Amino acid sequence: MGGYLVNYFKYPPADINAIQENEALGNQIETDNYSLVRNVVWSNLDRIEVRRINDFNKFRSAEESEKNWIGERQYTLLYDLIDESKAKLKYRDINNSEDRCRFRFEPVHLNEKEDRDDFRFFGMSTVNLSPLIHEYIYSQENPREFLHEEISNVLNQLCQSESAAFLDSKLKYEIYGTLGAADCVIVWLVNQYTDVIALVEALREIKCFESEYLVSNVFTIMGLTNPLADGRIFEGSKGIFNLRLIKRGGFSLEAFKKTLSDYVDPIDDVNIVLGKYDISITFKSASIKKNLYREGGPIHFRTPDYYRAILEAHTELMQKPGTEHIQPVAYSKPDIKQLSTAKVEAVCYSTIKQSIEEVTKADIFCEMPYLGETLWLLYQDFVKNVASEFSYPWSVDLAYSFQKSMDYLQEILEEQSDMQKGDVIDFIQKFIESIRQTILHISQASKLYFEIPNSHLKQTEGYSKILRAYYGIIKQLLKIAYGMSRISQQSEIIPFITFDVNPKAESEFCQSFFVLDKRVVNFKLPYEALTDIVKYSKLLAHEVYHYIAPERRDIRNFLFGCIFWTEIIKSIIFNRALFLFLKSKKRGVSVDEWAKNSGIICRILKADIWNSVVNNYDILMERYVVAPDCLWSEYYKCLNDRAVNAYQKDGGNIAIIGDIIIDIVSTKLQNRVKDLDDEKKLQGVGEAIVSDVKDKNFKRNFTNWYTSGDVLKLVGPQASDYVDACREACADYYMIQVTGMELKEYILTTMEFVHSFESNGEIHFMQECRVGMLLDYIWSLEGELTDEDIKQRVAALDLNEEQTEIMQRIWNTYLQYGALYKKAFGYLFSTIRVDNNDEIDVPFEEFHKKVSQHFKGYHISDFDSNLSIIEKMQNQQPLEEIFTKPNKMTQAMMKNVVSIDSIKKGFCISTIENNESTPYVKIYESIPPVQSLEGLIEAFEQVSKEIRDEYDEILWFRGHSSDEYRLLPSLYRLKSSMETSDSRPIKQMMEDLTYAFRVKAFHVPEIYPEGNSTIIGTLVSMQHYSVPTNLLDWSQQIFSALYFALEEYINNPEKEKAEKNARVYILNPARFNKAMEKILGLKTGGNHFVIPSLLENDERFARYLPILKALDGVDGYGQYNYPMAIYTPYVNQRIKAQAGCFTIFSLSVDNDQDVDGKAYKRFDLQLLQEECLKKAKDSFKPFLSYIDIDKEYIPLIAKSVKTMGITKQNIYPELSNIASEMNSEIKKYFKD
Repeated sequence: MGGYLVNYFKYPPADINAIQENEALGNQIETDNYSLVRNVVWSNLDRIEVRRINDFNKFRSAEESEKNWIGERQYTLLYDLIDESKAKLKYRDINNSEDRCRFRFEPVHLNEKEDRDDFRFFGMSTVNLSPLIHEYIYSQENPREFLHEEISNVLNQLCQSESAAFLDSKLKYEIYGTLGAADCVIVWLVNQYTDVIALVEALREIKCFESEYLVSNVFTIMGLTNPLADGRIFEGSKGIFNLRLIKRGGFSLEAFKKTLSDYVDPIDDVNIVLGKYDISITFKSASIKKNLYREGGPIHFRTPDYYRAILEAHTELMQKPGTEHIQPVAYSKPDIKQLSTAKVEAVCYSTIKQSIEEVTKADIFCEMPYLGETLWLLYQDFVKNVASEFSYPWSVDLAYSFQKSMDYLQEILEEQSDMQKGDVIDFIQKFIESIRQTILHISQASKLYFEIPNSHLKQTEGYSKILRAYYGIIKQLLKIAYGMSRISQQSEIIPFITFDVNPKAESEFCQSFFVLDKRVVNFKLPYEALTDIVKYSKLLAHEVYHYIAPERRDIRNFLFGCIFWTEIIKSIIFNRALFLFLKSKKRGVSVDEWAKNSGIICRILKADIWNSVVNNYDILMERYVVAPDCLWSEYYKCLNDRAVNAYQKDGGNIAIIGDIIIDIVSTKLQNRVKDLDDEKKLQGVGEAIVSDVKDKNFKRNFTNWYTSGDVLKLVGPQASDYVDACREACADYYMIQVTGMELKEYILTTMEFVHSFESNGEIHFMQECRVGMLLDYIWSLEGELTDEDIKQRVAALDLNEEQTEIMQRIWNTYLQYGALYKKAFGYLFSTIRVDNNDEIDVPFEEFHKKVSQHFKGYHISDFDSNLSIIEKMQNQQPLEEIFTKPNKMTQAMMKNVVSIDSIKKGFCISTIENNESTPYVKIYESIPPVQSLEGLIEAFEQVSKEIRDEYDEILWFRGHSSDEYRLLPSLYRLKSSMETSDSRPIKQMMEDLTYAFRVKAFHVPEIYPEGNSTIIGTLVSMQHYSVPTNLLDWSQQIFSALYFALEEYINNPEKEKAEKNARVYILNPARFNKAMEKILGLKTGGNHFVIPSLLENDERFARYLPILKALDGVDGYGQYNYPMAIYTPYVNQRIKAQAGCFTIFSLSVDNDQDVDGKAYKRFDLQLLQEECLKKAKDSFKPFLSYIDIDKEYIPLIAKSVKTMGITKQNIYPELSNIASEMNSEIKKYFKD
């Protein structure tokens, strides 16, 4: 797979004096080594050159040939549609100087009667398929091969038809793809160029059905295969030449005819014409006696008679109609009619025009008429492009985006009373420029490729499909992001894409605090992106996420605000310490030393400051007028205003800041510095601060000092740096999830990006902290990290020495500055979930993973990978259909909004006093039975904090109607109750039950066809249909567990009283497995994730699965027969509806000692937790807890749960249950 850069050159209409006085001009153009590669081409261009491209990212690189040309240049980018070994033409490498001037394509095979000189002419036909056929081609699994096959079949049928008998036998062609606006390019090698004319005309006439044609446009250029051939090359050729000239002053037609007659005889017709050209000369091709296009010929650029008298020459090849005609063939595909290409409604023009008329009525446009004139010029460009025949497939999205942009501008101008005039003008200019650049790119992309660009710098018409692909990528990314669950309002994004000389992918939007329902965003890509789609499609995912609303803006703003105030107060303490030093004029300690120790003390107190800010946030933000869920930019602006206002005595924040400092310094500081190495010097600083705070006049002194000057000189990073780092890291995490980017690729890509931020060899803190915080979160998903874990993970990245050093520096910077905010960062990362998003296009992620496997590192230049992305993105959903309404999960979240006050304590950081660790405590008896649904949610918030460290840590749930239930599987309970009545080993019992179930449940519809293909699949189905197994089922959804706890009362609402409390167990499966391994000795070998996924018949699980036997030398999991938490496939509708997961218990426990006379009781999860607590003591973290539901309130809570839609048909989604519930509703309806 490779590509070809086709350069077209046009002579400049150079000044005569310049040509006469500077012969170097001609030498640069024609006599350098590269000029011999160029061929004469007959069109509005003069020369053609074809260059082989092996690396996709080399498509834009210019060689000396292009750099030395003085004149106009255009290019098109071709690529192989099929493997070169199957092609009819091949690219010819230059073997000797005689070959340098020949056309670079030649036949692959020649028979004994053929010679390469028999193919006198070459041609290149650029084919635009009709919109419907275009959509049909790109809807196929492999568009490249399909396009080649379809066009080849059509051409073969045309060539073999009876009406084509006149075609010369010396005719060969091959079909290539193009990255421009066209669909393909046919390269011809022929003996008669009239054969190409006939075949192209036949192509134009092929109908698919009714008025739908196969192609909408074909443009062909022809040239001489060997431009140095003499006039004999035209002997016997058919067709007509039409030579058009633009003459200079002093041009003599008679003199030129006389010169031309030495080369052409006879000349058929000479006319003087009006228009671009002045002279038209017609003659038959066979009348050419000498090659008039060679150097010295009458229309060669350096021939004196030419450049003195002629500005430009243009040759057209013609044939009289009806001379040779091929009957068109039929092209019929039954599935084409099912496609429907979107069209622009005619009404959109008048609607947009009306919008602009309304916009230009705004005061700012009346004051500055040029802004309105600019807007109308923009509208004219828009109309011209949308109305163009070649605007497909851009027209629909461009019309929608333009209309939405005008609506956005109008809304902002109506709400801009608080904006400064300069800001409004700047906003309008940015807004217009973003749209103007995009229209320019689309205008170029929609042109036929042979049109000469006005400027090469911003030329993108050769990359039409790439530009189209980037729009498709952005749409896909937006669709995924829109589908994520959130409570915050999501704006509709109106994307525009521009290419420029900027060094990296970035974006900007025309910001408004007033209009939230839509945003106009300009995604700015470097020109490098045109030839590295794989890399920049991933980076676009990062940029897109910057405009996606978080799950909850109010919590996001609260956390960022806490970081802001923590850094501000830390800096105030630092500045106060410096003030005290200067005031006291201490001897023996330098200012630098004092400042260093003050900074250490600030870091020591940082956790206490954070906790105090979290707990006092409402007071800090008192009288704060901005909505807590507003855009971060608006929230941050008001935070800054709040901090600045605190300088004033009536600012409102001085008192609370002073109180926070008094509390932290007087109660925490002395204990914090006791164990530091340089105790005396540090305590010197600490004592000074403590003494200052304990002064009875501290409040007054502090207020006077605080309002006296600039005290907000931050230590280390600015408060905004942490926020910026987290926002970038969140965008990174979305990029990683959506594109399947590996961590190594992410790190290397980020290193490349942040290199531009280096100053004197140092990378900005924000960039280092950004990477560190995200790696910490991702690595911590598998469990808590030790120093050794970090070393192993860094080593696994397989970085080189320099990269490893940078990675270590990144991690150390994060630990020093950012790790304090790990809980805040972790919460924000945990809300970015695309795996449970119905909108995600799984092939999109798999697609990126596939292409990434072709390469090492992060820079990708492979043709197949880039072309695959381009082709996949050609057929796109209209932008108007991308923006979606809130999904079901979002709607559910909105019904159960948790207040910030109820969760803020979870963000506080545990601090250790006097090196004494704070042990985890048992929480079984700490929470009384709940009496309402609200109480249950509050209890869950309390319990969950004890059994997990982070908000994103996974929890499982299990509901029971009785608080006396033991957490043991049904097989254990069955075996225990039978005691001596059945002496079979428990594994044999499980095997017998498994075989019986497989036979009796063979092909039942409730179980998916693959459900019984594995042992674990069978066990899962058995468990969900109440057959005894060694599984204990859990749910990842608390409401599923709640249903089982209250099932009897949900299904029988008339039941009034319960005899026992109900219970919902809560399990941290990752902690559970770690406890089994680290404390009780469950052997895992360390070769699985914290929570293993059991899919196949894995011999390592032989102790847990019936039928399987362990392989020799494979100990497998569970040497000590403890249970473990596992994931399994969803093999039936029930487990899928309940989001089921399991703890699996060993089948090798028959000889284990009984506890209290009850076999297997010791494996009750509650008893296992108590055993872990005894062995590990203070270091143990509980993995299990529960919430009891007061028996007196069970009917009431059951009614509330049912009202929320948690019903039998949702938990057991079999048709019989759905029908039963419908019948109940029908009976109730008629009864009412």
